Amino acid sequence: ALLDSLPAFQDANYTEDGVQDVLPRPVACAGALVFVDVHFAYPTRPDHVVLRRCNLQIAAGECVAVVGASRAGKSTLGALLTRLYQPSQGLILLDGRELTMLDPTWLRAQIGLVPQNPTLFAASIFDNIAMGLVAWRDLERHTPSNGSSRGGRAEERARVLEAAKRAKVHELIKAFPEGYDTQVGRDGAALSREQRQRIALARALVRDPKLLILDEVADAPMERLSTTQTAGSSNGSSSRDVTTLVFSRLANGAAVRHADRIVVLEAGKFVEQGTPSELLQRLDGVYRRLHLEQRQQEEVLLDSEAQIFPGGRRRRPLEPPMAGSPPSSTSRFTQRDVKALSRPERKFLAVGLAAAAVMGVAAPLLGLLISEMLADMTEQYARFLSSHDRKGLLAALRPLIMQHGFFLCAGTAIVVVFHSLQLFCLEAHASEALRQRRAVVELGLERAWCASFETLLQRPLRRTRRKAQFRGLARALSAVVLVATCALACWLGGVLVRNGDASVRELARSFLVVVVSAQVLGVTMAWLSEADGALEAGTAIFTLRDAATAAAASRGLPPPPSSSVSSEGELELSNPVLNGSVGLHNVRFAYPTRPDALVLDGLSLHIEVGQTVALCGPRGAGKSTVLALIERFYDLQSPPEASGSGGRVLLDGVDSRALDVGWLRAQIGYVGPNPMLFLGTIAENIAYGMPAPPSQEAIVAAAQVAHAHAFISRLPDGYATLVGGLASQRQQQLSPGQRQRIALARVVLQDPGLLLLDEPTRALSAESEKLAVQQALDTIVAQRVRRTTVIAAHPGESPTVQNADMICVLASGRLVEQGTHAELLQLRGGLYARLVREATSSPTASSLTGVSTV
Repeated sequence: ALLDSLPAFQDANYTEDGVQDVLPRPVACAGALVFVDVHFAYPTRPDHVVLRRCNLQIAAGECVAVVGASRAGKSTLGALLTRLYQPSQGLILLDGRELTMLDPTWLRAQIGLVPQNPTLFAASIFDNIAMGLVAWRDLERHTPSNGSSRGGRAEERARVLEAAKRAKVHELIKAFPEGYDTQVGRDGAALSREQRQRIALARALVRDPKLLILDEVADAPMERLSTTQTAGSSNGSSSRDVTTLVFSRLANGAAVRHADRIVVLEAGKFVEQGTPSELLQRLDGVYRRLHLEQRQQEEVLLDSEAQIFPGGRRRRPLEPPMAGSPPSSTSRFTQRDVKALSRPERKFLAVGLAAAAVMGVAAPLLGLLISEMLADMTEQYARFLSSHDRKGLLAALRPLIMQHGFFLCAGTAIVVVFHSLQLFCLEAHASEALRQRRAVVELGLERAWCASFETLLQRPLRRTRRKAQFRGLARALSAVVLVATCALACWLGGVLVRNGDASVRELARSFLVVVVSAQVLGVTMAWLSEADGALEAGTAIFTLRDAATAAAASRGLPPPPSSSVSSEGELELSNPVLNGSVGLHNVRFAYPTRPDALVLDGLSLHIEVGQTVALCGPRGAGKSTVLALIERFYDLQSPPEASGSGGRVLLDGVDSRALDVGWLRAQIGYVGPNPMLFLGTIAENIAYGMPAPPSQEAIVAAAQVAHAHAFISRLPDGYATLVGGLASQRQQQLSPGQRQRIALARVVLQDPGLLLLDEPTRALSAESEKLAVQQALDTIVAQRVRRTTVIAAHPGESPTVQNADMICVLASGRLVEQGTHAELLQLRGGLYARLVREATSSPTASSLTGVSTV
């Protein structure tokens, strides 16, 4: 019910009287598309028109590439085709039928979508690929049988394996220790972007779509798909029967090369269309201009003489290696830790102990008081019965009894509400569906996700019902035992009083003292049952505390130069600035989730202060892992653990584990391939993380250095534009290149001594790469002569690599080559030279050479 109430899940059409209007589901789909005078503006920005008078015809089985710069409107076309939005004006026809007149579940089942940043759910690789079949199974349950079926579990597994092979990801999955059962983590965090995209491609192919949409798909997955163009699918259809729509910023990418026709989209309008050769012949054409710009960047990559830094620069030698290494230790929950942390609150603890003592004494005293009152009442019972005070007593007790009933009902309701919230908070399922609701809708998983959520709710219901029955029986038995015990005690006391062995006062005193004390003891015993849980919680808290503090000096690590150790064991730097020298010594590392797979195997590397160093290598070589270790996202173990993880990472000659994590990360600037913007304005995002709020002038200056000021100024609200948030419309307002430039502006404002760039050009178009990376990074590096810059990138992804002072080539977690761009190109048969040739050799390169001579 909650999911159905969200706008993203409301796809059913309703008539005026509120009756659901069942939309048609055609028997077959050919895949022919027609755009007729389509206009569109997002509901959040109705004044900003994204698409203007778009008219286009795509034949069934045709492969069409839509090429355009960032924010030209390419992804918006995909959103309209999947009916996430409807055109403001105009029509979109599929096989001659208007999209709004087709059942949305059936429509999305015909579409295979591979987005630029694909969404993977917290499940295994097999389950993520198999989710492409969920929409078909849902249709079969709600559609009369037509003689076809998607088969059972065996057939499903066969289809998943076949789709993985068609997407050329089968061998990659088999290389994982758990194969198809490998858990991808939340949002696919355990996989790289390219791996997520390959799995998303297999998920799109597993349903044998009639319309395949590839939104900024990387070249590698597209080339793997192109090698199977003539391969048949499980239902016997050829890939040429599939209408393919490719959205790309790269005019010479592999996805565009294999297209039958290219359509150029600029400022929301289709301005050109034709074959690649036809468009390249147009001297003033938009496609030719984009093609030439990208080709020029490829030629710059091959120019070994180009240098960002003219002349040499004096380097400071590395600090001598630090002796000693920290022993591995495990945080323990001790009374000494508790006393040390509780020392400032001793006064409050004394007051609490006194109050606890009072409460402990109050229980038996209350029993004595009640017994004395009852004894007095028994002596005056006859006089009380003869008086009229009993009516007043009943009148006084009546509202108390009624209030007790109301309080009991309210308390029961509160318990029910909190219990319902506990059942509702199945975060692993519900929150993921809400956070990734766009992907759920695009894949047609609404009904299946709701059914799965309902199934998950049944499990705690059955468990709670059994627990409630057991507890109810136990409570009833305990009540019976308590009442029977009281009855027996009263009977025995009556016998003693009758025989003259005890008085009424003595009986009441002993009976009530024992009963009240037993109740207090019962509450205490109930708390004692939680002792193990409290011990575990305390251990976890102290483990986090030890990991978050800079107490490494007390574990055998020598203090860094220009520093001192406080009485608490924390490092106090007299010069709180990181110079930027980096050293890796025999680093062996495996991720905790995959301890048997070494990512870095004996890596040793030295980076001097002020150097610009590029880490290159094939996918999975360990480039990003090196940056993660420098940032202390992970810590090495010394001596090595059973997994083999060990070694040292030195920063300014100091083991990084001896430095405070907060201070260290404040000295490092980091820019990743897909920067995340926080919920707030653009100005707040640029200033995020600064110790003191910067001025507006400083924010604007940083944006100018990062070449972001121009597009920010063009926004209606300028620097006050709201952005950020997971999968929110605010995040969709900015292209990946614009988000990257905002992240670069944040680094400029931070002015760090060590700058880490993790594949910064992966998600950027040619224009964004030129502005945000090449020019912006040149300016950032030139701002501080002694800034150390480490960039992890593929040789064909960023022209910044060739201009580095030193290029370190990694393979299988080891350093295999090292030198400048020109030196590495001269190594015949070298890995770097081969990667450069692979990145720059393409069929379009030769075609462009011929065009340039026209």
